[in-house]
Amino acid sequence: MIYLDHASSSQVEPQFIKAAQSMLPDFFANPNSQHMLGYEVNSKIDASRKQIAQHFKVRPQDVIFTGSGSEAMNLAIKGVALANLNHSKHIISVKTEHHSVLNSLEYLKQYHDFEISYLEVDQVGHVDLDKLKTALRPNTSMVVMMAVNNEIATIHPLEKIHQLIKQNTRQAVLVVDAVAAIGKIDFNLIHGDVIGMSAHKLGGFAGSGCLIKKQHVLMEPVIHGGQQEQGLRGGTPFAIANILWGAVFENALVKQKEHKQSMAALRDYAIAQLRTQFDVTIVSDSKGSPYIVSFIQKGMHSSVILNTLSMQGVYVSSHSACASQSQAPSHVLLACHYPKTLAQGMIRISFNYKTTQADIDGFLKAYQKVKMYEK
Repeated sequence: MIYLDHASSSQVEPQFIKAAQSMLPDFFANPNSQHMLGYEVNSKIDASRKQIAQHFKVRPQDVIFTGSGSEAMNLAIKGVALANLNHSKHIISVKTEHHSVLNSLEYLKQYHDFEISYLEVDQVGHVDLDKLKTALRPNTSMVVMMAVNNEIATIHPLEKIHQLIKQNTRQAVLVVDAVAAIGKIDFNLIHGDVIGMSAHKLGGFAGSGCLIKKQHVLMEPVIHGGQQEQGLRGGTPFAIANILWGAVFENALVKQKEHKQSMAALRDYAIAQLRTQFDVTIVSDSKGSPYIVSFIQKGMHSSVILNTLSMQGVYVSSHSACASQSQAPSHVLLACHYPKTLAQGMIRISFNYKTTQADIDGFLKAYQKVKMYEK
């Protein structure tokens, strides 16, 4: 098996499987129960929370565990917006964002009369900072932008964006989707006010997300229930996953530093070989995240390519897994001004630190069969 779909999900790291198995028999109590078993589970969750808070230099109560990265982004966007309904209803974002962002913004537009300004991007997803400056208003309430695009690897210059926001607005909050950034590039909360991330992209468990915010950011809950997660996320948590979140996070940071140069070299090798061996167009940013390479196979639908590779035990994707049930072409490529006929042929290969050159070579060998279906 050759698995090159880590931007969708990665295998759980063996040490976390072992840790979860050892905890499951004993840590079954509801962490909000008022007895010793509940207290013990809750204390371990809080230790994990403090571990993440220490890295981002925020208060532990400003680390909110959620059920996914998408839930974290829903809470970030809707939570901030609903807490500031009496202020401006103007938000700025980009059409290349993840659907958890785009659909949350459309919800605010439809049901709460927010005005959403979407910035144009170039062919590799970069925004024009001059146009951002023009779009900002003194009373803009929020700017939402991903740190790394999960389909085409674009890295947004968050430091410059954050500076523009502070210089041109009174109190706008910068909300950052960091799901494809944490453990992949150098990232710091200094250049954002709220971020969302997801454990299963880092070798942790699916069904576990996290939101980190600065102290000054006010939020309203999106999931109502009890007073879990500082009253911002009702419901019994995925306790084992949350206990392990701190370790998953720290492990991802260590691996990112250890493999920074080797992953860039692997990305460059994959791009060079694709261009040499096949008639494809690279659409991902070659200077972006080293963990994502995307390309277009002209004249062929991505579903044909995916099936051809899957039959050989090679697993890649055509765009975000959250949009995979749709047969529509990548909304990211459409926003990057590619015609629909080309966008429907996009393939994304994505890595983690365990991916090797042999994996890339195996993918390239399997891709030779795709030529049989070229028009």
